[in-house]
Amino acid sequence: LQELSVEQKRQLDEALRSFELSQLLGFLYEFIEIHFRCSLHMYYNANWRLVEDVLENLSFGDPEMLKKTLEILPRDITLSQTVSLWKYIVHYQEKLRREGNFIERKK
Repeated sequence: LQELSVEQKRQLDEALRSFELSQLLGFLYEFIEIHFRCSLHMYYNANWRLVEDVLENLSFGDPEMLKKTLEILPRDITLSQTVSLWKYIVHYQEKLRREGNFIERKK
């Protein structure tokens, strides 16, 4: 596993301000479960870019959520950073909750 860079975190901070974090976390969790845990027989290169090499070529989950995710994620995040990305968003969401700036949207 590789951590996110300072620049990637800065880009995420800007992009996540106006994003439905719970949906994004669910989407990334589903991606991690399906494509890492359940597909151990498949080959993944840790240096593949998450957005351009992997997500743009997938069809799973909510297509609208996939489209939104592709728009906000830094293009240089790699597969080896996927879990770090998920953790960073969880911590970002918790920070917003502590500050009283997180509003959970009702479906």
